[in-house]
Amino acid sequence: MLQETLAESFALSIVMKKAIVTNNIWETVQWSAIGVVIGERTAEDGSESEIIHADEHSEQILYPGYSISLYKDECESYYYNLLSDNPRIFIVCRQDDVDNIMQPVLVSASYDEAAAYHESDDEVYTVPMPAELYQWLEGYVLQHYFPQKKKKRKLTNWKEDAPAEGSGGMLQ
Repeated sequence: MLQETLAESFALSIVMKKAIVTNNIWETVQWSAIGVVIGERTAEDGSESEIIHADEHSEQILYPGYSISLYKDECESYYYNLLSDNPRIFIVCRQDDVDNIMQPVLVSASYDEAAAYHESDDEVYTVPMPAELYQWLEGYVLQHYFPQKKKKRKLTNWKEDAPAEGSGGMLQ
């Protein structure tokens, strides 16, 4: 039986929300991720991003031209993401301090990869995983990952290995 090889990357765009904050003296805007849009897109004006909705309190911005890539050594993390109650996509962003713009850097389905970026002070947002990405990720995991049965370690009995009392702990 010939097994179909799945693509290791998937084109998508990111939708972020920029909200004006009025009740915080330290922040003027608050960023959040709204979701991902499947497929390859470009901004209508050819720029890196496009405002797709705006009102007096917030803007929704489309960041086209991203992709999510899968790696065999991350399969265990993908597996546990798929098994969770709410499978997520992780969007790693960096904020430009001059313009106060949040720029997506990476999209991942790996909790471990997202946690590593979060520990290095990058912003990591989560959005629900779309069904199409879930099916693609599930196929990839089924093709490349075989969960290992966890083995219980045998505990060492330190009393048996301890020197006899009265020997002062010295080897003879």
